[in-house]
Amino acid sequence: MRIDVVVSGWEQSCCGPAFTRGTEATVSIVARDPALAETDAPARFLEEHHGQTPDDVPRLEVTGTIARIAGVTYERRRHPGSHEVTGIGPAITASSVLDAVAERSTGGFDGLILTLDIDDRAELPAFVEQTSIVEQETRRKELVARRARDAIGTLLRTLADDTRRDYASVAEIARSEDGAAVSITPTARGTASMSWSRSGEADDILWLTAGDGRWRLAASLDTVHDLRLIVESVASGRIRESVRSDESSGSFDTVITGADGRTWSASRPISSMSLGGGVVAMSGGARKRLDAGDHGYESWTV
Repeated sequence: MRIDVVVSGWEQSCCGPAFTRGTEATVSIVARDPALAETDAPARFLEEHHGQTPDDVPRLEVTGTIARIAGVTYERRRHPGSHEVTGIGPAITASSVLDAVAERSTGGFDGLILTLDIDDRAELPAFVEQTSIVEQETRRKELVARRARDAIGTLLRTLADDTRRDYASVAEIARSEDGAAVSITPTARGTASMSWSRSGEADDILWLTAGDGRWRLAASLDTVHDLRLIVESVASGRIRESVRSDESSGSFDTVITGADGRTWSASRPISSMSLGGGVVAMSGGARKRLDAGDHGYESWTV
């Protein structure tokens, strides 16, 4: 019997073993949703060796001979919002057959697919939907849908529409379908990007990022009104970064100034760690911002 085992990049990079075509391997697997199965393809399972499988989901070890190793690259999907990320989607965009991969390595790919020849009598885990996760996601989607229909959601959708109308010629704008999450990346050099998103959790929060600053704002009609003014201010270049420091502490500050003189400020401490001997370590992002020092931004239309 032949099965495919999907090995995620993080699982393999963390502490995955070496795999070599033609040799025997033992893997811990859980069943993949059969609705995702491809026609005439081997049954597909997910490798999982970090103990993250819920107790009610079967996870079994199987041993077989590795008939094939494929390094796979997945599609990239841009998710707008204050935590904008380019995530990995389910579709495979490229693959390459490999003879072997070293331990803790994917050979430079997003993940691996191992094709194993196993004993026909081998016990395989059955697919069990993770009820708690499904229920939690259902509740979250229902909450997001309700919020999209309320007065704040309506105003956010209008703001998303207006933002695209007013700035599409000078920026790349990504938005969620309901307008609750928007990311703006200006095309001109020296400008400040910005993004915002409404939370899908119990606390109704608007997360805003502009330049290097980040704000946590209570979702309200007044907040959305302020957000419109903030967009206009950042687009006009009325946003400035500064570094405050003394012998014992410091902070990175971002200040947005409205056309009427109002300001919105965000501050975070400068985090560093002494390694002794006068050597101080800090993250690459903090080092980069410290090196940039006090500075402003150009308008999006420059």
